[in-house]
Amino acid sequence: MSARLCLLRLQCLRHFVHTSRKIQFPVHIKMPSLSPTMSEGSIVNWVKNEGEDVAAGDVLCEVQTDKAVIAFESDEEGVLAKILAPTGSSNIKVGSLIAVLATPDEHWQEVAASAASLSQPSTADSIPKQSGINRTIQEPQSYRLCSMGPAVRLLLQSHDIDGSQIISTGPHGQLLKGDVLAYIANNEIKPVVSSQEKSINDIPAIQTVSSAANLTDITSSNMRNSFAQRLSESKLSIPHEYIRATARIDRLNELITELKVNSDINFSINDFIVKACALGLRVSLFFCLVSNTLIYGSQTKADQLSNM
Repeated sequence: MSARLCLLRLQCLRHFVHTSRKIQFPVHIKMPSLSPTMSEGSIVNWVKNEGEDVAAGDVLCEVQTDKAVIAFESDEEGVLAKILAPTGSSNIKVGSLIAVLATPDEHWQEVAASAASLSQPSTADSIPKQSGINRTIQEPQSYRLCSMGPAVRLLLQSHDIDGSQIISTGPHGQLLKGDVLAYIANNEIKPVVSSQEKSINDIPAIQTVSSAANLTDITSSNMRNSFAQRLSESKLSIPHEYIRATARIDRLNELITELKVNSDINFSINDFIVKACALGLRVSLFFCLVSNTLIYGSQTKADQLSNM
């Protein structure tokens, strides 16, 4: 009796192992992040076509990032069933679905038919405009008058806005110019026109001939878009001050020429200016501390100087 019971258990175990094998599903290929600063990319060319076999390590397509054109290799094997982002697709967000890969145990035609209903990859232009403030990020912090720059004050006064209603994203809760601009754009707030501005607006403007017909739109690359975005962020999110000085750089030009001829080292004048500023900050310890200090009420916080 015990032998028959053991045999029955063995048969049940074999049936369970046979029917509970791993079920394979199509592989969703998404736009990868091929550089630390990449947020979107463009498909330059598909190396593999629909219906072709793909092995691990094969190049699927060439992706243009904000830095360069990089080959995107597959981590899985199978058959490329459906391409959702064809060649020439631009501004595709990282993580968006661009293709579907059928596993070796699947019929790629069936996978392609089912993948046709999948949504197209989201681009920067397809993202809906955000209405209002995103309340899930963080609650508005206490409004500190001392943490505002002159540009922030001007925007708040010209648009009649209470700064305590705006979410601050700067260091230590500092309200930035970009925060105010985003709040104005999301809520479609118009600037308040003063009586002086009304009198100026009553003066008829001189009619000028528009030269828009002579302009030509040029599509910029992802690299140039990235440069423009970084420059805008540094201007909006980092407090800055302008200092002017006059210097005679005849000897500096001679040194640059000498280094280029004798050592094949190409230095620019900007390189020496940055070096001189760094040395000046290192020598002047007091200026280093003051220039990197934030005051909040009765507290003073100093951060270490890390970037020029």
